[in-house]
Amino acid sequence: MKKKFFMVPLLVAAALVLASVACNFQLPGPEESFDLPADVPEDIPAATEEEPLPSEGEMPETEPEPEVAPPASAWLPPGTIALVRSGTWASASLKAAAADATITDLGVTLYGASSVSLSGRWVASADSPAPAANIQIINLESSITYSIPITPGYTIYGTAFDQDEQRLAFMELGASGGTYLWGIVVVNLADGSTTRFDTSFAIGSHPAFLPGRPVGWNAAGDLLILDTFMPDTEGNWAGVWGVAVPPGAASADLDTLAAVSLVPMGGYLTEPVLSRDGTHLLYLNRDYGYTPAGYVVMAYDLVVNELWDLNLTTNTATPYIDASDGSALMRGAGWSMDGSQILYGQGSFSGGADFTAMGLKTYTGGVSTAVGPAAIPAGGAMQQLAWCRPGTGLATARQSGGDSELQVIDMLSGGSVVIADVQQAVDILGCVP
Repeated sequence: MKKKFFMVPLLVAAALVLASVACNFQLPGPEESFDLPADVPEDIPAATEEEPLPSEGEMPETEPEPEVAPPASAWLPPGTIALVRSGTWASASLKAAAADATITDLGVTLYGASSVSLSGRWVASADSPAPAANIQIINLESSITYSIPITPGYTIYGTAFDQDEQRLAFMELGASGGTYLWGIVVVNLADGSTTRFDTSFAIGSHPAFLPGRPVGWNAAGDLLILDTFMPDTEGNWAGVWGVAVPPGAASADLDTLAAVSLVPMGGYLTEPVLSRDGTHLLYLNRDYGYTPAGYVVMAYDLVVNELWDLNLTTNTATPYIDASDGSALMRGAGWSMDGSQILYGQGSFSGGADFTAMGLKTYTGGVSTAVGPAAIPAGGAMQQLAWCRPGTGLATARQSGGDSELQVIDMLSGGSVVIADVQQAVDILGCVP
């Protein structure tokens, strides 16, 4: 009996110790997850193999990973991978494109040049056909809408959101007498307030810094990138510039802002493409000492054969692709969502100015890998490329009658499907997560 009474206190003490341990024990928190970029398989035969380029400035290689669909944004239909503009140039519909080749009309009408933010939360365009009175900025999630007045008599040339979705920039251009008047307007998306940066120059003169369409901001958010042009001429691609417009900058004369030349006139022949993180700028150019086999100039000699990347942190340009084997490059390329890979097209001619055959390829870490043949419409041409998911890309193409089509590309098999319900002109505004 003494042993029994002696064991009771021990059992009680043990129970108290276990209870104390249990009370202080915590389950580990959930681990954060992320999607690794997926490369495409290398066992698909390439139409044309590229020699690896010098390693300086190359992007790191990545290993293929199974594609995992990210959670859908609540303000977009499930499965949305990109927002597109479908209709005429004067008036079009905002639509959500999905990887299964379905498309949903979001009930927003767009006029003229349009843009969307990286998340697809914000969309901007003129509020009516030209001459429009306002830029309309809509938050698809909250339905907040700003109407920003356009200076009477001015025309809008391009809009762009920053990476943090805090600002929108647009350029407006007008003329009075013998003077061009142009300016950059920055809209604060928190309250719709604006700041202006205006300047002017004499018609017939050629200042070093010409009017420019906003492309976007760099990663730090303090440099607005402009693709400049000469008004009222065919003088596009007059130079890519970076203008210091940091957050909170007050209105000022545009000529007083610090500006840096990023790509000179003659250094590119296509609209530059900014990576989603704002660290790299992709563009294409032509070596005029080289003519692709079978290429015949019909009106303008705009064929390109060089693909370049500009590191916006170091302001260093690196050539990635140099097609000099008789082929040429498609006048459009796209970044993967994480900015580690590039989707581009390389093809051949048969006595004309349009490609008769083209292969889609990826570029990663100095290596080009074939995806599959581009689905060029009979008598038409490829126009845009976008890489919205590791296993899914998008392309636009011009049909023989002039209308456009939107294609979903399977990055693993190389096959493509045309999305229905796309009419006349179609423009990929941006991939969304």
